[in-house]
Amino acid sequence: MQRVLTDVDGIVAAQTDRGKQTSDEVLGENYITTLLGDINLVEFEAERDRVASRRRQLCEELNLEKLVIPREYQTHSILLVDRQLDTEPDRKLYPPFTADAMWTMTPGIGLAVSIADCAGILIADTTQQLVAAIHSGHGQSMRALPYRTIKQLPANPNNLAVYISPLADVASYEVGVGFRDEFVDYFNRYFSSLGLKPGDYFSERELSIWPSREHVGHVTKTGIGFDNRQFILDQLRAVGILEANITINNKNTMNPENNLHSYRLDGYKRDDEATIIGRRSSGAQLSVIGIKTDG
Repeated sequence: MQRVLTDVDGIVAAQTDRGKQTSDEVLGENYITTLLGDINLVEFEAERDRVASRRRQLCEELNLEKLVIPREYQTHSILLVDRQLDTEPDRKLYPPFTADAMWTMTPGIGLAVSIADCAGILIADTTQQLVAAIHSGHGQSMRALPYRTIKQLPANPNNLAVYISPLADVASYEVGVGFRDEFVDYFNRYFSSLGLKPGDYFSERELSIWPSREHVGHVTKTGIGFDNRQFILDQLRAVGILEANITINNKNTMNPENNLHSYRLDGYKRDDEATIIGRRSSGAQLSVIGIKTDG
């Protein structure tokens, strides 16, 4: 676990990694969040208590009272989390609400978004008790969720410190022509006022694709890469976040050397040419932020 935004008084924030592989776990990995992909109930039941235990441990390490991890189903919704909101997870460790962005002014509540190629964006106000967490994959970025979330906060963007988690790098995030054209068309129709050109975030280039963690090397191929990191950065700038207040973790989740979960690396079965041939279960890291109870 890496502490982040450590220069902001009164808040605690952290980024978890993939964890160490252990032989006694059904899924073979040190998950801290719920699973991604197709997984049967028997396997999950064997793992859920370990996941719940790790979450409690994370709360203790960060001195937080509770950890709120929403179901992220691309609802693109922005949710205020306070003590009146029911945040207790069910047997599958899902909370009773979905959200892709959350904010709070209540001390002791840890806002946590899961990442496994998508970005986790943590926000702290340097002048008042206010924090936010955003899950921004391509769908959320396309709907300008980073920009819209900050616009809705009762805060001056100039006073906000922002951390951007590891995510799928442009040199590894391969997309098709249809995906690019849909993305560009949607953003241009609904968010042209931001002054951004969505086509600029797609480039035909040499890509590095790792077929799986078991493959020693990567496949080099020419394709279209999507630069979600740059797109998020430009949305932050457009809403008024100061460059000096942005911290970026430039690690690529799709590079197995970084010890990070990747939805594409862990969740897809690929052949030696990096062609997708099936699905398997995956996990995720957490980006967490909260207001200290003594802050």
